[in-house]
Amino acid sequence: NRAVDYFQKAFSEDPGNAEIAGSLAYIYHYRLRNLGKARDYYNKAIALGSKNPENYYSRALIFRDLIMISD
Repeated sequence: NRAVDYFQKAFSEDPGNAEIAGSLAYIYHYRLRNLGKARDYYNKAIALGSKNPENYYSRALIFRDLIMISD
């Protein structure tokens, strides 16, 4: 996926950028449906101080979905 490649390159050059981490999380979550990687990048975005409420909301959705899958 070209978008993932682009954002991963950007994040490797600026690993403290919460917005890039959030963008990667969004792509993995909503485009690629990779919940594990999405969760990891949401966690990174939040740990880096993201003020975007979408990161928190989407991470909660992933936890909900993972619980539903395990039931």
